[in-house]
Amino acid sequence: MTPLTMPISVNWQLLLKAIVGFNVGALIGLEREKAKIMAFKKDESGLQRPSYLGVRTFSFLSLLGTLTAIAPNLAPQFMVVPLSIFLVLTPVTIIILVTFHKLFIIKESGITTSLALIISYVLGVMAGAGLVLESIILSILVTFVLAIKFSITKFVSKITYKELLSALELSIMTSLLSPFFLKDVYDPFFGIVNLRLLYTLFTVILILSYIGYAIIKVLGVKALGYFSFFGGLIHSEATTVSLVEMCSGAGGRLDRMMIKGILLSTIAMIVRNTILVLSLAFLLKGGIVVLCSLSLLPPIIVGCAISGFLSVGMSPNMRGRVSTNLSPLNLRSAIKTTLAFFCTLLTITTVSTYLSSLGIAMTSALSGLISAEAAIFALFSLASKGIISFRLFMQSSLLAIAMAIMNKVLFAKVAGAPSRLMKELMRCMFFLSISCLMGLPLTLLY
Repeated sequence: MTPLTMPISVNWQLLLKAIVGFNVGALIGLEREKAKIMAFKKDESGLQRPSYLGVRTFSFLSLLGTLTAIAPNLAPQFMVVPLSIFLVLTPVTIIILVTFHKLFIIKESGITTSLALIISYVLGVMAGAGLVLESIILSILVTFVLAIKFSITKFVSKITYKELLSALELSIMTSLLSPFFLKDVYDPFFGIVNLRLLYTLFTVILILSYIGYAIIKVLGVKALGYFSFFGGLIHSEATTVSLVEMCSGAGGRLDRMMIKGILLSTIAMIVRNTILVLSLAFLLKGGIVVLCSLSLLPPIIVGCAISGFLSVGMSPNMRGRVSTNLSPLNLRSAIKTTLAFFCTLLTITTVSTYLSSLGIAMTSALSGLISAEAAIFALFSLASKGIISFRLFMQSSLLAIAMAIMNKVLFAKVAGAPSRLMKELMRCMFFLSISCLMGLPLTLLY
């Protein structure tokens, strides 16, 4: 057999690791090279020293890390140890020389680039070791952290010591207490209230409160809409409480913005639960999910229409400010909301126990006041076991979502929303809830 006719064997798995190893370093190097260009533009001296640390340097060093993990397994036995030593010492020497040149020769401060070089090499090693997805995700994370330097600087320059202290308090409450609630813990008196659920609500309210405070302080009132919608995707009740806190001290200037924010948060909750119900419906009945979507569309359409109506007359460049007396962490409001949640949960559990003869539908509707998601998953469990029909699953899910819409009025009131707004808020939530119930007749088609 001649050399030209010999079969060629390609190790595609090894080649994939090498490509990934090269690219995870290239991504970090791209950001570092861009940062260097931005630094030159801001340099008043006009001196542009050549940047020798960019895409090629980082990608080659990361590829060297990949080869460090791969090559020893392919080399002859007598070459494994010297090859491994060479592959490890080479990048270490390069990083030391680069750091020395940067700090003592060209006298640039900071070691971020040197740390990024080390991380690129380690990510290359991870890719070579088979942790391909992990190395890609970490590379994106590292690049993101490097890229938001100026945003972080802008935020830190505006943060006060009081706000920093609030962030530390939030970290303590979430990190030190969370291990006690990794599993379901029930109250010692009634044995029916899940304390982990209460703790989750309490911490989510505080986290969203701080995030909302930071966003509004940096970007202004124009960011309230984004905070409302994306906060609603996480926890609509906690977002409602945070919105009331942020807007109530503006002397009426942000009344319509508050109503619209709560409405956007509720629409996000409806969208999230609609996707959840349709996904579970697909698991139960398959193709009928297209028909099910007709039952869940009315509240989204009506909610968007009301939101558009509320936007009429609102300036897109509003520059309103949050009250200066507002605290980044409103512990009193979080405690009040959690206690109200506890009392509601206790009442619903008791009523559901003694009025079980009224059926699954009433229990689901009451459960929606606390958590529509929990009610929907419970209904899915019953439907998957054949205990309830698919039609009852859809009807009860709609009732749970409708009640989850109306509970925003309760949470807004507990958070201290002005009385002048409660009627308008109740009107918006009522029409949105009725539009959700409009889907009930369509369930008869299933």
